[in-house]
Amino acid sequence: MLSRNSQGRGLRAKWLLALCLASPVAVPVAAEDAPTRAADLQYGRVLYHYHQGEAFDALTLMAVANARGGIQGHGDHPELVEGGLMLSYGMNREAERRFAALLDDERPGVGPEVRNQAWFYLGKVYYLDGDWQRAHDSLQRVDAERLGQADPELLDEWRYLSAELARRVPEFGGPAVAGRLAERLSADSLWRAYLDYNLAMDQVAAGETSAAEQRLTALLPRFDVAVADDDPSLPETVALADQIRLSLGRLMLLDKRFDQALAVFDGISADGPLSDRALFEYAVAAASAGAGEKALGVLNLLSERALFTPWLQQVHYARGYLLEQAGRLVEALAAYRQAASHYEEQMARLETSRGALDEASLMAALQIERDSSGPITDAYGRLRVLPADPGLASTLASESFQQALSELTELYQLQDHLDHWQTQLASFDIMLETRRQQRAQRIAETETALSQQQADYWAQQHKSFRERIDGALERGDETFFMSTEQMALAQRLKQVEQTLAKLPADARTQRQRATFRRMQAHFQWMVADDYGINRWAAQKQLRELDAAMAEFQARRERLAVLMSEDQKHQQYLARLADATNRLQVLRGELASALSASRQRLLAQVDQDLQQRVERNRRYLVASRHAQARLADQLFRQQTSLPGAGQ
Repeated sequence: MLSRNSQGRGLRAKWLLALCLASPVAVPVAAEDAPTRAADLQYGRVLYHYHQGEAFDALTLMAVANARGGIQGHGDHPELVEGGLMLSYGMNREAERRFAALLDDERPGVGPEVRNQAWFYLGKVYYLDGDWQRAHDSLQRVDAERLGQADPELLDEWRYLSAELARRVPEFGGPAVAGRLAERLSADSLWRAYLDYNLAMDQVAAGETSAAEQRLTALLPRFDVAVADDDPSLPETVALADQIRLSLGRLMLLDKRFDQALAVFDGISADGPLSDRALFEYAVAAASAGAGEKALGVLNLLSERALFTPWLQQVHYARGYLLEQAGRLVEALAAYRQAASHYEEQMARLETSRGALDEASLMAALQIERDSSGPITDAYGRLRVLPADPGLASTLASESFQQALSELTELYQLQDHLDHWQTQLASFDIMLETRRQQRAQRIAETETALSQQQADYWAQQHKSFRERIDGALERGDETFFMSTEQMALAQRLKQVEQTLAKLPADARTQRQRATFRRMQAHFQWMVADDYGINRWAAQKQLRELDAAMAEFQARRERLAVLMSEDQKHQQYLARLADATNRLQVLRGELASALSASRQRLLAQVDQDLQQRVERNRRYLVASRHAQARLADQLFRQQTSLPGAGQ
């Protein structure tokens, strides 16, 4: 059976293109407000990367936009696009969750157009997963008329998928329903061609070979229409036409209409992917029609090619068989000998490949297409890769190998991201160390400045001053609180007293001493009278000094705390340590995943090589048996000739 999923264009690419280029009617906002261009810059970037085939970058930008509050101005349409991108990247489960969220009955505001398309894409997710029942249930919820108004091609895809489900599961209608849906597809649609081919194969399986031949014959004229060389559907169209001719020719071979089969095989392109198979079938048809020389010529042509497809290894044995059937026993014996040598050489090469099989040798045999953003993928997230070793072509074509290879490549991309993260963390570590050194230098400079301020000395002086004031207050010492002028006057009075004490006790001196006593009494009265004012002034200055010293001490303590510990630096270090730990955990998990993925990939290649060894061994045994049989036959013929010896 053929499916468009197995061809070059792919369903998902068309589905995503329909999503991104859908008419404004399909956008879940009011018709008069529907934007015809990206209303959100982030959304425009997402669509740009999508159209470049960079699904990973588009999904990354979508995740960033969601983390910043989502895309504005496009309603629920971005969620459809995000689901389609995930489907394109092979994230079926994530895509399913996005579409299912749009269909949640408890979610308000989702328009009928978006819900209709969400049912359609959800059905395709289940179809790709092979969940026929859920795919059928989802596709049955689609309003075909509304879908056709949004995009006629989406309607054709819906009919194709519904028909495929009907022909696969009899409970969904069977071939009759599939046939009716096929008739509603346009005659020039590739969906119609695939569906008709699959229906023809169903008829072959049911034994209705005549009906199948008629259906295949009716398909061929549509491929006679010229297709432009720059049409992206050209490779797919040519491949499908070749497959139809190949199947039709085989039906004619089964019916022993060898000449008609030869004519059909002649129409297969010589450089297409089915050219080798067509040549071999052509040789079978020619041999069956009695044109042994023509068949032998085709097999000789095939034997000169690089027969990397496993089933084509029988060509060498077939050459000997045709020569044997033609009675050319000597040539047949040589052909069997050549075939045996070929199979021995192939087996030795395959065993050597198995022995040297590792990741490096496997990747060296694969040419993965890349661009500036990394490996290039198709619409299904599979790598675009060509085998440098043709022997890997059949293995590379298998879905399981493609999935394992894509998984391994994505894991290596993740490893590159982790390496970049590690580099950034190392840069942060250097920045923090530089910051620590600069801080240590500033601390040393601050400690030097503090030592020059003689903080302990001034603190002691402040303490001594306070104690003296407190003591004077307790004693009620009026002279301690004298003002500057009063202290100067007291000093002068003391000097006068000392001078008078030296003078002789005459009348004049007595008068001077009496005057001095009056002056001294007045001074004492003045000091006592100003005591409260002077004490208040001293206490005010003491309070100001206390405040200044308290601030000074607080700043010193704060500096001491800042110099002893750096909370911001510790926070940075903790965050860096946490990030480093998380990175190590991710690296460990990534290493395990890489090892498992690598083993799965190598196991598949080894198994394929082992199967090819066994196949070549069977051909080798058959060739040696045929060689022995012909050698014995030729020996008997020679010994039976007249004049032959004993």
